Amino acid sequence: MNHQRAVMEGYPRIALVAPGETRRITSLSASTIRRLVEAGQFPRPIVLSRNRHGKPVRIAYVLSELEEWCAQRIAASRGSPVDGLERQGASSN
Repeated sequence: MNHQRAVMEGYPRIALVAPGETRRITSLSASTIRRLVEAGQFPRPIVLSRNRHGKPVRIAYVLSELEEWCAQRIAASRGSPVDGLERQGASSN
């Protein structure tokens, strides 16, 4: 068995998403995402690397956090709780 695979087996799979892919997933612009992050209304990115002055040069978003944010937005838009998403096609009449 591959050593790397053996080390990773005990951990949940975590996917990181680049800013461009985050914009595609959410259909939001970079400036809107930045504004929502600053307001605490969007998942904060993680810093993958910094330059020699400590400024972030590469960031990513956690896919599961983006999926949760999207589910919450869908639910809020349709006036239903997140766990009620399975009813999204049902008529409210």
